[in-house]
Amino acid sequence: ARVPIVKHVTHIDKAKILNFNEKENVLDDRGGRTIDLKYQSYEVLNFDDLLLWIDEELDPERPYMVSNIGEGEATLTFRSQREALMTRVKMNERNRRRYVQDLESFTCTKHDDSFLPEAECIDFDICLRPFSIRNSEYLRKVYTNYENSGLARAGAVVLKEWSKLWGLNNSFRGYLTSYAINIMWIYFLMRAKVIPYISPYDTEDRPMDAHRTPTYLRLVPAAHTEKETQRKMGIL
Repeated sequence: ARVPIVKHVTHIDKAKILNFNEKENVLDDRGGRTIDLKYQSYEVLNFDDLLLWIDEELDPERPYMVSNIGEGEATLTFRSQREALMTRVKMNERNRRRYVQDLESFTCTKHDDSFLPEAECIDFDICLRPFSIRNSEYLRKVYTNYENSGLARAGAVVLKEWSKLWGLNNSFRGYLTSYAINIMWIYFLMRAKVIPYISPYDTEDRPMDAHRTPTYLRLVPAAHTEKETQRKMGIL
């Protein structure tokens, strides 16, 4: 049986992705990393009324800032990806319900001009099975907790792109999944003693302390120069 998944395909301009030439922490004029959603209403045109409507829609989520950008339009600014994602899901679900009732129509789209983490330019799937939380928590430990985890993260991205290019990563045709590629990569790194052995049995089947809002990490640590990273990746 196939594993139920939700596919995420990026449409982000790669010029907005953090890279070696950017500072460690890119701050916008609001003093931090932000995610913006553009909210457009075709019925509620007064901004004060729109604020009340948005407040009711998003309960209990709250945007960091709401900016008036025109009649019936506002930009909702959030501090975290999770809050923005939950807001977008809520709005889209309620919009479908109202559309059936012929009450109001609005759109809610991502509209972000700030610099984003490199992960934003990578296509990925979200697994809808309970064990995906355990597997994701295990991968998080491997890719964040050790001295060479930065190289492991970068290598995982390279391997995924390479395996997609050559058709090895294609579960729909019976080949390898992205998760299988990651596990093979981790096994190689452990055998080569690049990272220590990490037992998968140390991660609970339903980890209650899993990081629901993980701290952002650069794909490659800032302490590594581009040439140094290329050299070490070449050795691997």
